[in-house]
Amino acid sequence: LTEQLKWPLSVYGVVAARDTVDCNRNLLFSRSRIRGQLLSGHDSYLRLTGPSRAILVGDYVDFEVELKVRDGDDEHNDTQLMCVSKRYKEADGDALGVRLLVLFLAVRGLCCLILLKKLLEKTK
Repeated sequence: LTEQLKWPLSVYGVVAARDTVDCNRNLLFSRSRIRGQLLSGHDSYLRLTGPSRAILVGDYVDFEVELKVRDGDDEHNDTQLMCVSKRYKEADGDALGVRLLVLFLAVRGLCCLILLKKLLEKTK
């Protein structure tokens, strides 16, 4: 990692999406500072806890990410891993049924968020 960050990392914060269905925050990841997820060099991916319902990519979807790494007992020592907001519009994708969307790349060289979107087939 870096001189400032060493494995394991206790990551906390929020990853959320807002679509045009109700404009409410649809939490994909939400951990408090005292219940952060422990990441290691062997298991460095966040375990998403959502969404609470399907995310509809109609007009647009707003993604919000605010993640921090806990460093001891004093919150002022914590390191901001990622803090970004990005709007994804359907027009940003390609013409295929599957689109790979890289929203937030290498913030301070530490992390990225990659989302895979796939069209659902209609069931009976």
